[in-house]
Parts: sequence; C-alpha cells; structure tokens
Amino acid sequence: MKRVYQISRGQISFLFLLIATIFIASSVDASGDIRIISIFHIHTKEKLTVLYKKDGKYIPEALKKLNWILRDWRRNETIEIDPRAIDIAWEMHAELGSQMPIYIICGYRAKETNDMLRNIRGGQAYKSQHISGKAIDLSFPDIPVR
Repeated sequence: MKRVYQISRGQISFLFLLIATIFIASSVDASGDIRIISIFHIHTKEKLTVLYKKDGKYIPEALKKLNWILRDWRRNETIEIDPRAIDIAWEMHAELGSQMPIYIICGYRAKETNDMLRNIRGGQAYKSQHISGKAIDLSFPDIPVR
C-alpha cells in the first residue's frame, strides 16, 4: 500500500524558512555571534526571517526589513524600531526554546492609531512605548502560556 503525503503551503513556507535559516547560520563563522530572527505578523500574514545582527553589529538593511514588517499596518507607516526591542524578542525566543517564528501582534503604532484604539477598546497608554518604536507585543505559538 502506497502512502500519499500532502504538504500545505504553510508547511512549505515553514520548511523554506527553516532551510534558509540553516543556510545562513552555516555560512557564518561559528565563532562569531549571529542573530537570526523569524517573525510572522498575525494581522498582515507577512513572514520574515533575517540575519539582523552579526558580531555585535546591527545590519542596517535587515533593520529596514524589520521596521517594515513591524509597521503600523493600519496606516502603513514605519518608524525605526529600537533594535534593543528586537534583541529582547530574540532573547526570549531563544530562552523559551521556541522553534516557530515569533508571532507579532503589534509593533509600531502611530499616535493616531493609538488614540483610535484607546477610544474604541481602551487599555492603550496615552504615551505608549509602541508610538516610539520601543515596544512589541508578541507571542510564541509553540510555548504554553502557563
């Protein structure tokens, strides 16, 4: 009896990201510090895997890509996300042992978007760190909250 396996587009995308990550990691000197981050934006459905830091130095082109995916998606506005916020997300991912991309709920939020959400839902700080690019709401889908 032959078994037929079907692979979904999501599985193909995940495999591609995994292979790209392994390729990038293997092409960098093992003695150097590298940081590769994989993220998935839950609202825009965009995915990104990028080497953003090598030997303690941020890679400007990678940060531009991260700024875009972490943009205020309601207004399509970007800001320079504080690289330390990205480092914290990377460190949490590594510390928790997550194997899936980091799910992004919210990165940058324009003041107008922040005000709109505060008026509709409530709970957003008047001077939210999202407005200055210093906060990222995220989750790790393969790590139980408990």
